[in-house]
Amino acid sequence: AAMTKYSLSWFRTAWCCYPEMLKFKGAKLIIEQAPEPSTIIWENLEYSSKGRFFRKCLTTSVAFLAILFSVLLTFLARDFQSKVIVNASMPCPAGFFEQDQAYQLELVTNNLDLSHCYCSTLGATEQWNINQCHDHLVTTGKATATSYGAGFIVVFMNTAFTWLMDHAGAFEKHQSLDHMETSNMVRVFLLKFINTGCLVLLYGQKWLQNLVGI
Repeated sequence: AAMTKYSLSWFRTAWCCYPEMLKFKGAKLIIEQAPEPSTIIWENLEYSSKGRFFRKCLTTSVAFLAILFSVLLTFLARDFQSKVIVNASMPCPAGFFEQDQAYQLELVTNNLDLSHCYCSTLGATEQWNINQCHDHLVTTGKATATSYGAGFIVVFMNTAFTWLMDHAGAFEKHQSLDHMETSNMVRVFLLKFINTGCLVLLYGQKWLQNLVGI
């Protein structure tokens, strides 16, 4: 009966609209559904609301730093890959691919910035055997490894967020298992959403690029 009476809309919970008959000595009461006895973590009942709030702020700050670390590494990886793509996008001389390989190699020897024009048509083994293609092979290899590394970082951090929030739930001293699981689930969802769904949007923000230094 008490929960029925105190189940008010958000509008009626405002101070001016709160029913006088439901106040206690002129103060509003906040009534919540009690958790099931089997889900109560009895040893955590001794911790105050302020203490739990401080612990939650601390774990949230750690999670925020973790997401910043993930964003920083991903940004640096994508920036390096973008620079490699820009360097490899220099226009090839007109009629370059119509010339014989000896002439192409001579042009590349005189201007190594054109190495992608010649080396990209060769296999990895052939590039390794040609001195002029060493830098191109190493750079493209680093770009590919960086791309896979960025994906690995996202997957690793998503796993780390789950582990971090599981331990954070125990540290925060929730009064019931339901509250702890709800808190963990919401924050894990938000962290993973930012770490996966928002990275593409964040990468295009100039202010964030300037903050990261890319």
